[in-house]
Amino acid sequence: MARKEEELKQVGGAGGGKGGGGSAYVPYEAPDSLRSSQFIEIIEAVSEGEIEGWAGADLESSVFIDDTPLKSGSTLNFKGFQVDFRPGTQDQTYIPTEGMDGGTGAPVQVGLLVRNSTGGVVRTITDPDVDMVRITIQIPRLLRQNKENGDVLGTEVRIAVDVQPSGSTNYTTVDLKGRDLIKGKSSGTYFRDYLINLKQYGDAPYNIRLRRITPDSDSVAVNNEVYW
Repeated sequence: MARKEEELKQVGGAGGGKGGGGSAYVPYEAPDSLRSSQFIEIIEAVSEGEIEGWAGADLESSVFIDDTPLKSGSTLNFKGFQVDFRPGTQDQTYIPTEGMDGGTGAPVQVGLLVRNSTGGVVRTITDPDVDMVRITIQIPRLLRQNKENGDVLGTEVRIAVDVQPSGSTNYTTVDLKGRDLIKGKSSGTYFRDYLINLKQYGDAPYNIRLRRITPDSDSVAVNNEVYW
């Protein structure tokens, strides 16, 4: 009986050792780190007729976005905004539209993939009254997957905008003030606006060229396509 119990122990021990081991690796996905950067212009009428003024200490403290004032004390809670106010008198001046010198704008859909290999996408503006242009780029997804372990991480893509005015044979690259590089992770569509003053480059017609500086991706593991 003792010998039989010993044999059972040996068999059980061998089986337990063979079935051991660590757990399988679970791929890591980095959280999204990018939020679309676009401009919006809103003119809102809050009263009929003349009003006394704003409720807070100043205009910025009286304007709220999602229950958060533009400014708290001397601290700005948002960046890249401009706010204006008129009390509602008959002889008041108009509120100029930001970046458009009081004019109007009309969106034009391009909808083309911007490739490094083709030298970019060019569109021409012939209207002499157009003094500014807003370029909106669209990135469906910005991420890369590690082929070794399956981790999903962020990546980057760099673009450039060039302007060629009337009478010029050369393009001038616009200073995008560090916003030419889009870096991070976005699992959904990411948008970014660029507002460009055309008059500083000359007169219409203008050729506007959007280029991709980063080499085109040749792998399904890297998603950084740019559309205009």
